[in-house]
Amino acid sequence: MNLKKILNLTFKYINPKVKFWVKRLIYNFELKLNPNSGIIYFKLFNTYYQMKNSMKLNPSWEYFLKKTIEVDPDFFFSNRRMIFNVFLNDSNLELMEKYMQIFEDFQSAYLQKHDLENFDFRFASPYLFSSYNVNSYLDTFIKAMELGLKPKRKILVLIPENEKIANPYMLEMWQKYIRVIRNSKTIELLSNLRKYLQYDIDYSCSLNGKGMYIEHAKVIVQREWEKSNKKPLLELTNEDIKAGWDLLAENGIRKNSWFVSLHVRDSGYLLGKSGDKNDPNLYRNADIDSYAEAIKTIVSRGGYVVRVGDPKMKYMSDKIDGVFDYAHSNIRSNKMDIFLFTQCRFFIATNSGPLLVPCIFNVPVVYTNVLPTIQRPWTKNTLYTPKLLKSNKENRILTLKEILDSDIGKFYNTRQYNERYISIIDNTAHELNALILEMLNYLDGSLKYTDEDNASQERLGNLYLKYSKYGNNGRMGRDFLKKHFSGQLFI
Repeated sequence: MNLKKILNLTFKYINPKVKFWVKRLIYNFELKLNPNSGIIYFKLFNTYYQMKNSMKLNPSWEYFLKKTIEVDPDFFFSNRRMIFNVFLNDSNLELMEKYMQIFEDFQSAYLQKHDLENFDFRFASPYLFSSYNVNSYLDTFIKAMELGLKPKRKILVLIPENEKIANPYMLEMWQKYIRVIRNSKTIELLSNLRKYLQYDIDYSCSLNGKGMYIEHAKVIVQREWEKSNKKPLLELTNEDIKAGWDLLAENGIRKNSWFVSLHVRDSGYLLGKSGDKNDPNLYRNADIDSYAEAIKTIVSRGGYVVRVGDPKMKYMSDKIDGVFDYAHSNIRSNKMDIFLFTQCRFFIATNSGPLLVPCIFNVPVVYTNVLPTIQRPWTKNTLYTPKLLKSNKENRILTLKEILDSDIGKFYNTRQYNERYISIIDNTAHELNALILEMLNYLDGSLKYTDEDNASQERLGNLYLKYSKYGNNGRMGRDFLKKHFSGQLFI
């Protein structure tokens, strides 16, 4: 082990307050040598911000962040996403949006001053197609422009030839709306301009000049899109649909039948081993076996279930007739993934990227084991059930109001739940089955919601609107709401 590793390891276990003073001393010394360094002011901002709840500090972290922007505007342009991420990692969406607006105004003034404002194009943020999530963000941007919520501009996406793309087939479909540049020389020529004319598509989206978190903008734009009865931006070709059904027929699913796609995230995807407790996103995972009862219900109603996902995810314990384990099959492909995400009768999801693809194509979704609690479905044709949270210190289930009214509802990392001694309780097999039955009955036209059901959903939606900006699209599962939260909606 070299000296640097030893120092880093030692530093890791130093008392946080001691660590703060050491860092402060080092960065202030560096600042004397280079008083106009944005990166040093940023380091001081980050150091002070991490200790904001533990120590009374003067000057405050805000002073150093303002100095970062003031002394080195170019650093702000190049690294604003690092700043946003400090707040996002702290689950402080309000501060993140505040500085998104500051950047929106800063960028607009800069572009006007340098005669760049009227360029009819903007660059997309880097690595836009490295995961499934960003497909929904791009969908939001294009819809916002179509609705007149953003100026209509061409979007240029710079993708080096060696960059990993989560699904090249999706990229191909998006080229109806974007311009993709892959030539390395052209990318090099445009790179200097990019930081000034870039849309941070995976972080923020301004609507009518107001900067906001992309997840918040997504709900607003989708609601306006649905109000206008507009069709999805993307669709599969008839040839690709036929090819998908041909492959399913070869694997036991009859043509002219119907199927439900099922994606249950586990640690196998990220770490290569199912059930690995080191997964920082463990809170988003669920057990595929807990869905067995719901799967049998779908099959009993005449449907098939296609399990999708990564082949490193665990196998189902029981072999159930009518189930095709596509995730562990030899016919996996980018095109087939999208076929299964978009041609199913509905999609059963957990909190993972594939959830967003069926939403883009207006496919009904059953969103299970939702966490963080503050999240709501993005589209109106979604049913969902959140995970429950238990305070181990008080040995009780937390109420919905106290979760939404605190930072707990915004936790995006397993570590945060552990540090607050909170246990995460997954949806039970019975709860999952009830949710699937509700969707099946809804699609069959046999589901009748009572006035009381609708009133409960409205009160629930109002509770979410009070504490979050994720909107009130979709419906919480009727039985789940009645069982766990109905008495809390009058608080």
